[in-house]
Amino acid sequence: MQLCIKAYAADWRRFMTANKGINWKRLILALVVSLGAGVISWLLTGNSMEMYKNLHKPILSPPGQLFPVVWTILFVLMGIASYIVCETRDDERTEALVLYGVQLFVNIGWSVIFFKFKAFYMADAFVGAYNIYNMAFLSC
Repeated sequence: MQLCIKAYAADWRRFMTANKGINWKRLILALVVSLGAGVISWLLTGNSMEMYKNLHKPILSPPGQLFPVVWTILFVLMGIASYIVCETRDDERTEALVLYGVQLFVNIGWSVIFFKFKAFYMADAFVGAYNIYNMAFLSC
């Protein structure tokens, strides 16, 4: 079975017209699920920014204070994207949402493996396996 992720939000106005407005309950739920994954990851990893400070990093690595801001923006955008997929009447919608759920799980899992357990090679293998999973199911 193949899954092709389409550009669901290429034309926001067309999307809004087709769906007759925003389903606020569903949008809030999508944001809570996405941001909830971020909060769970943060709670499970504890003092990960202290560990980040002590890592040997390339010169161009961003400062640790930037991560909470950037990740919050990313989780909000993922929530909005999942809402758009959820509102789209497409045969592959369920498969796309399942893949999104797996991605959230992997995101949490990687953070825990890397920051909490400090299992750096295992974290790399975890992400590598996820990338293989993506390539297998996202090929069109």
